[in-house]
Order: sequence, then C-alpha cells, then structure tokens
Amino acid sequence: MLAEILQLIFQFADQASLIAAAGVCQFWSCIALDERRKSLPSIFLLLELVAPRKWVLDPKEHHKSLMSSLAKADWSRFRKYSLRV
Repeated sequence: MLAEILQLIFQFADQASLIAAAGVCQFWSCIALDERRKSLPSIFLLLELVAPRKWVLDPKEHHKSLMSSLAKADWSRFRKYSLRV
C-alpha cells in the first residue's frame, strides 16, 4: 500500500525531486528510479549510467564518446538501471 502511495506522489515529481527521493532510503529509491526512467527522453541518459565519468563531449561533431573501455562493473550497473526503462 505504501508503495502505491509513493508511486502516485512520484508521478507528479520533477526529475530533480525524483533523484532526491531516490537518496532517502532503498525502498524509496526503487520506486523513485522506476518513475524517473518512465520518462527517459534519450537513450543516452541510460548509457551515461554505464560509466558516468568516462564520456567526453566533442563540440565540433556534436556527439559524446567514451574516453576509456568499460569494466564488468560498468555493465552490471547498466543492466540494473536498464530494467527500469
């Protein structure tokens, strides 16, 4: 019942509020992250979760590239979050 109430509340929250809610506790985190991923505007946001600090923006070409190879832990993180989309 509590999960359903949180889902209803989080449906009206903006992205920043959902991120803040995800940091409250593990129970809230699951619900807030599920809601946040429902409105994913770009697949790239999900890909950035694979390795948040390994991307570099090329302003001339208007794209991002990986700076280094991905570790097994990076892919585990991707799998965890991709299930929420």
